[in-house]
Amino acid sequence: EVKSKDFESSKLATAKSPLRGQYLTAEQVAEVMRAFDFEATRLEFAILAHPRCVDPSNYYLTYGAFDFELSIEELEEGIAE
Repeated sequence: EVKSKDFESSKLATAKSPLRGQYLTAEQVAEVMRAFDFEATRLEFAILAHPRCVDPSNYYLTYGAFDFELSIEELEEGIAE
């Protein structure tokens, strides 16, 4: 459903919707991230989804959805407690 949206902002809004009432695995988060066209949106979603992840120890699985190494560092900073 996310991929069917034309605009990145619509994709993000669609992807954020299930985060209100559901939990996702790290692999599911990565799958949603791959639906976005822009690296910045992937990063934003990954940070937003982290608190709703049932297996945060596997969050490294989201790294493969990024194109740039710097995004992984920004994710780590964004989810640090």
